[in-house]
Amino acid sequence: MGPIIAVAGLLAGFIFLRSRPELIGKIAFVVFSIALPYVVVIEVSSMKLNEWWFFVYGSGFVLLLYGLGIVMRKNADQSALLATAEGGTMGFVLYNLIDTESLSRFFLIDMLGNGGALFSFIYWRVGREFKLKSFLKNPLMVAMAAGVVANIAGLHLLRYQLLSTAEPIVTTLTTLMICMVVGAGIKIQVSREIFYSRNFATFWAVRAAGAVIIHLAHAPLALTILFILPPSFLLPVIYGKGDDQKREYASSFIAACLPITLALSVILCTAIKFG
Repeated sequence: MGPIIAVAGLLAGFIFLRSRPELIGKIAFVVFSIALPYVVVIEVSSMKLNEWWFFVYGSGFVLLLYGLGIVMRKNADQSALLATAEGGTMGFVLYNLIDTESLSRFFLIDMLGNGGALFSFIYWRVGREFKLKSFLKNPLMVAMAAGVVANIAGLHLLRYQLLSTAEPIVTTLTTLMICMVVGAGIKIQVSREIFYSRNFATFWAVRAAGAVIIHLAHAPLALTILFILPPSFLLPVIYGKGDDQKREYASSFIAACLPITLALSVILCTAIKFG
């Protein structure tokens, strides 16, 4: 179901939202202020935290790759593309398809680690400013903190039938809305140019090398998967007014990555099955 929702959202955004920037803004608001915080607080409150330190893998992925981008003399936007990964939708589907490690590890590495660094460090690097008060008031940060507190207090929200029933529905709708925003920014010609660009080749050389090294080092599967995913679908949503060109480039870059991710996913599944 995950891939179908993602494709449907991308197509819907590409076909219906490209000429409606005001609607894109409203959808982005719903995602960041309502839907995604709801999912985050429920999932984080229900994680198994006995391996809480696994979040370091996800945060390290973001921070190290962003730093590598800067060392390679890429700007903040290009470094953000290199350092983010779409774990919440495509990564989740691939992780469950392989199904060799506990789901709690995925949530710790992807949501607390990768997601936390995305919502904080990348969010503000792309925004070109950091305001502590605004950061602390960010609905995603509030939701993540609330989820951790609830988890420590033993209040696991997925135990409640109403919330556990609504959560997958909201998750699906959130995924759909995020993909619609990404799809609205896709420019076919730009994606084609990106696919054959030197920057795109460098991106995948770094990511593929990282995936091989991490897999051979027997690191957690969730970390290996992050290396073969496209940049986060949330990245285009982060850009505000006046950053339309950057949003379009990020969306088109993500679109260009999708066939590479599919090919690498097949390779990884085969390697794990016969390795």
